[in-house]
Amino acid sequence: MRGSVFKTDETSWFIDAGENVYPILLEPGVGYDYLEGKDVDFELGEECEGETWSPVYAKIANSSKRSLYSDIELSIIKWNIDGTKTAGELTREILKIIDK
Repeated sequence: MRGSVFKTDETSWFIDAGENVYPILLEPGVGYDYLEGKDVDFELGEECEGETWSPVYAKIANSSKRSLYSDIELSIIKWNIDGTKTAGELTREILKIIDK
């Protein structure tokens, strides 16, 4: 299936699949900011744990494979915009991302 990613707050991510909206099953250590507003492929799963209005969730296809690149890219962008962090701070942040 295919749909557009959006968030309602810092921890609530959803996919708008036209007639239906599904909460995204968040994978630990995976950043989703780079997907906001983009169309993605996803699969439906059942038994969404936690407090949610939907027993069905969306799992973004291959999100973990894209995550490393996207997390590093996002860190570099934030570092570049900030302008006060050193190259060493950026390197340590990237190493933390790789160790996930």
